[in-house]
Amino acid sequence: MDFLSENPRVNEVFVIGGASLFDTALKQYPESTKLLFQTRINQVFECDVRMEPQNPEVFVPIFVSKTMVEKGITFDFMISGNKTLLEAQPELVPTRIMQQLKPHEEFQYLDQIRKCIETGNVKGDRTGTGVHSLFGT
Repeated sequence: MDFLSENPRVNEVFVIGGASLFDTALKQYPESTKLLFQTRINQVFECDVRMEPQNPEVFVPIFVSKTMVEKGITFDFMISGNKTLLEAQPELVPTRIMQQLKPHEEFQYLDQIRKCIETGNVKGDRTGTGVHSLFGT
């Protein structure tokens, strides 16, 4: 990783597979690790190695797929982003990938709420607290 990070011709490094490789990338190079692509399996299996959950202060979910089922086992796909790195450089989110993915229903709902609050019409109501409305949501 040190060799790759010093090479000006290398823009990105993808770490695929192996708990020790992930552990090295996340612990020794946290400032360089921008995204995590994970398959989350919602069942406990007997195995010799497990990936530790990531610190939610460092990596935040930016995409969670719809939950799927295969042979009675539920799973989903999650993309997490390095919070500090993405706040400083939001352009690092791979937009071509994100445009092709349909977000989990909860993220769709939260996106609609955000749009309503940011661009909706503010109206009074009988309680005096007011409401935001957005046609079509």
